[in-house]
Amino acid sequence: DVRSTAALSLFESAGYVPVGAELNMSCPTSHRADPPEGVVVDRVLEDGDAAAVVAFCRRTFPHWVAELERGIEHAACLVAREGDAVLGFCCHSVNRAGWVGPMATDPERQRGGVGSALLSAACRDLRAAGHPDAEIAWVGPVGFYAKAAGASVSRVFRTVRKTLA
Repeated sequence: DVRSTAALSLFESAGYVPVGAELNMSCPTSHRADPPEGVVVDRVLEDGDAAAVVAFCRRTFPHWVAELERGIEHAACLVAREGDAVLGFCCHSVNRAGWVGPMATDPERQRGGVGSALLSAACRDLRAAGHPDAEIAWVGPVGFYAKAAGASVSRVFRTVRKTLA
């Protein structure tokens, strides 16, 4: 976290160099959006649903499979479907209560309301659990979250790297 001067100083003194930054965003859990026509958003509870969502994740976003599986185990994963086709997923409270992620929409279905409907379902869960705001962890598309849910940057993390001999 860029607010942690002591940690940043420690990394610097240990030979780490900055290579970038990652962002978290925060949005009100009052965000609501209906799914597009023909799309259904449900909680992943059945084994068949879990297998379909994991297969989708492996094909499109393989680096999120472990987090997705934890979200499914905790009944904190939502899926958007059109018929039998998985269009996207959104998990929450996987790594920390009140955090959204991982979340993904089929690249061919982005900008059509699927992601906003998934985020809405997660926000509904988080609101029911007493969270007034959702923290969206390590955001990819900043513009999507800002436009869809009025999210704003809430935390910045400096990424660092050290080359070992």
